[in-house]
Amino acid sequence: MKKSMMLIWILVLLIMWGIGCAPRVSEVQEAILVAHYQFEDNLIDSTGNFGEGVFIGNKIGVEGGNVTYTSGIVGKAVYLDGNSGILLPDNLIHSYNYSIAFWINAEQLTNFTPLLFGCVKDKNNEWLSIVPGGHPAYNNKFQIWSNFNNGATWFDGVTNINFELNKWYHIAVVVNNGNLSVYVDGQKQ
Repeated sequence: MKKSMMLIWILVLLIMWGIGCAPRVSEVQEAILVAHYQFEDNLIDSTGNFGEGVFIGNKIGVEGGNVTYTSGIVGKAVYLDGNSGILLPDNLIHSYNYSIAFWINAEQLTNFTPLLFGCVKDKNNEWLSIVPGGHPAYNNKFQIWSNFNNGATWFDGVTNINFELNKWYHIAVVVNNGNLSVYVDGQKQ
Protein backbone atom coordinates (compact mmCIF):
# COMPACT_ATOMS: atom_id res chain seq x y z
CA MET A 1 0.00 0.00 0.00
CA LYS A 2 2.79 2.48 0.93
CA LYS A 3 4.61 1.71 -2.30
CA SER A 4 1.49 2.31 -4.41
CA MET A 5 0.69 5.58 -2.53
CA MET A 6 4.21 6.85 -3.24
CA LEU A 7 3.82 6.00 -6.92
CA ILE A 8 0.46 7.82 -6.99
CA TRP A 9 2.04 10.95 -5.46
CA ILE A 10 4.91 10.84 -7.94
CA LEU A 11 2.41 10.45 -10.78
CA VAL A 12 0.31 13.38 -9.46
CA LEU A 13 3.43 15.57 -9.19
CA LEU A 14 4.49 14.66 -12.72
CA ILE A 15 1.01 15.48 -14.05
CA MET A 16 0.96 18.81 -12.16
CA TRP A 17 4.39 19.63 -13.51
CA GLY A 18 3.31 18.73 -17.04
CA ILE A 19 0.21 20.94 -17.02
CA GLY A 20 1.96 23.83 -15.29
CA CYS A 21 0.39 23.64 -11.82
CA ALA A 22 3.69 23.13 -10.05
CA PRO A 23 6.12 26.01 -9.71
CA ARG A 24 8.85 25.99 -12.30
CA VAL A 25 12.42 26.99 -11.79
CA SER A 26 13.04 30.17 -13.73
CA GLU A 27 15.85 30.16 -16.21
CA VAL A 28 19.07 31.40 -14.69
CA GLN A 29 21.44 33.29 -16.89
CA GLU A 30 25.03 32.12 -16.75
CA ALA A 31 27.33 34.57 -15.00
CA ILE A 32 30.11 36.11 -17.03
CA LEU A 33 33.23 37.34 -15.28
CA VAL A 34 33.73 40.85 -16.62
CA ALA A 35 36.65 41.96 -14.42
CA HIS A 36 38.72 40.46 -11.61
CA TYR A 37 41.10 42.65 -9.63
CA GLN A 38 43.07 40.26 -7.41
CA PHE A 39 45.43 42.90 -5.95
CA GLU A 40 48.40 40.53 -6.09
CA ASP A 41 50.99 43.33 -5.81
CA ASN A 42 49.31 45.12 -8.73
CA LEU A 43 46.06 46.72 -9.91
CA ILE A 44 45.66 44.58 -13.05
CA ASP A 45 42.36 43.10 -14.22
CA SER A 46 43.24 39.42 -14.62
CA THR A 47 40.55 38.90 -17.29
CA GLY A 48 42.28 41.40 -19.58
CA ASN A 49 38.95 43.10 -20.33
CA PHE A 50 39.83 46.36 -18.56
CA GLY A 51 42.91 48.39 -17.81
CA GLU A 52 44.72 48.78 -14.51
CA GLY A 53 43.38 50.66 -11.53
CA VAL A 54 45.09 53.91 -10.51
CA PHE A 55 46.19 55.07 -7.05
CA ILE A 56 44.33 58.18 -5.91
CA GLY A 57 44.09 60.31 -2.78
CA ASN A 58 41.23 60.12 -0.31
CA LYS A 59 38.57 61.06 -2.90
CA ILE A 60 37.94 60.67 -6.61
CA GLY A 61 39.77 63.48 -8.38
CA VAL A 62 42.40 63.89 -5.63
CA GLU A 63 45.85 62.87 -6.77
CA GLY A 64 48.35 60.98 -4.65
CA GLY A 65 47.78 57.90 -2.64
CA ASN A 66 49.97 55.36 -0.96
CA VAL A 67 48.69 51.86 -1.48
CA THR A 68 50.50 48.81 -0.18
CA TYR A 69 49.73 45.11 -0.17
CA THR A 70 49.38 42.67 2.71
CA SER A 71 48.29 39.07 3.29
CA GLY A 72 44.70 38.32 2.33
CA ILE A 73 42.37 35.38 2.69
CA VAL A 74 43.76 33.93 -0.55
CA GLY A 75 47.06 35.42 -1.68
CA LYS A 76 47.48 39.16 -1.23
CA ALA A 77 45.13 42.01 -0.38
CA VAL A 78 45.36 45.73 -0.97
CA TYR A 79 45.88 47.80 2.18
CA LEU A 80 44.23 51.23 2.15
CA ASP A 81 45.30 53.62 4.89
CA GLY A 82 42.25 55.89 4.85
CA ASN A 83 44.06 58.60 2.91
CA SER A 84 44.32 56.65 -0.33
CA GLY A 85 42.10 54.82 -2.74
CA ILE A 86 42.00 53.03 -6.06
CA LEU A 87 40.18 54.29 -9.12
CA LEU A 88 39.15 51.40 -11.34
CA PRO A 89 38.45 51.89 -15.06
CA ASP A 90 35.21 53.35 -16.39
CA ASN A 91 32.26 51.20 -17.51
CA LEU A 92 32.80 48.24 -15.17
CA ILE A 93 29.11 48.59 -14.33
CA HIS A 94 26.99 49.48 -17.32
CA SER A 95 23.55 48.01 -16.63
CA TYR A 96 21.17 47.13 -13.79
CA ASN A 97 22.38 43.50 -13.81
CA TYR A 98 25.70 42.90 -12.08
CA SER A 99 27.44 41.43 -9.06
CA ILE A 100 30.34 42.71 -6.99
CA ALA A 101 32.19 40.52 -4.51
CA PHE A 102 35.13 41.27 -2.24
CA TRP A 103 36.74 40.63 1.14
CA ILE A 104 37.05 43.31 3.83
CA ASN A 105 39.11 43.41 7.03
CA ALA A 106 38.75 46.87 8.56
CA GLU A 107 41.03 48.32 11.23
CA GLN A 108 38.67 51.28 11.54
CA LEU A 109 35.17 52.07 10.29
CA THR A 110 33.79 55.57 9.93
CA ASN A 111 30.31 56.77 9.08
CA PHE A 112 29.60 57.77 5.49
CA THR A 113 32.97 56.43 4.21
CA PRO A 114 32.50 54.18 1.17
CA LEU A 115 34.50 51.04 0.64
CA LEU A 116 33.33 51.10 -2.96
CA PHE A 117 31.75 53.92 -4.91
CA GLY A 118 30.53 53.30 -8.44
CA CYS A 119 28.84 55.78 -10.72
CA VAL A 120 27.39 55.94 -14.20
CA LYS A 121 29.87 58.05 -16.11
CA ASP A 122 27.56 60.08 -18.31
CA LYS A 123 24.82 60.68 -15.75
CA ASN A 124 25.04 63.24 -12.99
CA ASN A 125 23.24 61.39 -10.22
CA GLU A 126 23.42 57.64 -10.73
CA TRP A 127 25.68 55.85 -8.28
CA LEU A 128 26.09 53.04 -5.75
CA SER A 129 28.00 53.43 -2.49
CA ILE A 130 28.93 50.49 -0.23
CA VAL A 131 29.39 51.87 3.30
CA PRO A 132 30.66 49.34 5.88
CA GLY A 133 30.51 51.86 8.78
CA GLY A 134 27.01 52.95 7.90
CA HIS A 135 25.18 55.98 9.24
CA PRO A 136 24.51 56.97 12.88
CA ALA A 137 20.75 57.12 12.19
CA TYR A 138 20.89 53.37 11.47
CA ASN A 139 23.15 52.44 14.42
CA ASN A 140 26.20 52.32 12.14
CA LYS A 141 24.95 49.17 10.41
CA PHE A 142 26.56 48.14 7.12
CA GLN A 143 24.54 49.65 4.31
CA ILE A 144 24.38 50.39 0.63
CA TRP A 145 23.22 53.73 -0.70
CA SER A 146 22.14 54.29 -4.24
CA ASN A 147 20.77 57.09 -6.32
CA PHE A 148 19.35 56.33 -9.76
CA ASN A 149 16.80 57.49 -12.32
CA ASN A 150 19.04 60.52 -12.80
CA GLY A 151 18.80 61.46 -9.13
CA ALA A 152 15.04 60.98 -8.80
CA THR A 153 15.23 57.79 -6.71
CA TRP A 154 17.21 57.41 -3.48
CA PHE A 155 17.75 54.01 -1.84
CA ASP A 156 19.02 53.18 1.68
CA GLY A 157 19.78 49.47 1.97
CA VAL A 158 20.46 48.87 5.66
CA THR A 159 21.60 45.44 6.88
CA ASN A 160 21.61 44.04 10.41
CA ILE A 161 25.41 43.83 10.44
CA ASN A 162 27.83 45.81 12.56
CA PHE A 163 31.26 44.68 11.40
CA GLU A 164 33.84 43.73 14.00
CA LEU A 165 37.23 45.32 13.50
CA ASN A 166 40.20 43.21 12.41
CA LYS A 167 38.02 40.37 11.13
CA TRP A 168 37.65 39.17 7.53
CA TYR A 169 34.20 39.27 5.91
CA HIS A 170 33.14 38.28 2.42
CA ILE A 171 30.62 40.66 0.86
CA ALA A 172 28.65 40.05 -2.32
CA VAL A 173 26.26 42.57 -3.83
CA VAL A 174 23.89 41.38 -6.55
CA VAL A 175 21.80 43.78 -8.61
CA ASN A 176 19.20 42.00 -10.74
CA ASN A 177 17.15 44.41 -12.85
CA GLY A 178 17.52 46.99 -10.10
CA ASN A 179 16.61 44.60 -7.25
CA LEU A 180 19.41 44.51 -4.68
CA SER A 181 20.55 41.49 -2.66
CA VAL A 182 23.42 41.68 -0.18
CA TYR A 183 25.30 38.70 1.23
CA VAL A 184 27.77 38.74 4.12
CA ASP A 185 29.75 35.53 4.53
CA GLY A 186 27.20 33.79 2.28
CA GLN A 187 24.18 34.86 4.35
CA LYS A 188 21.55 37.01 2.65
CA GLN A 189 20.91 40.20 4.60
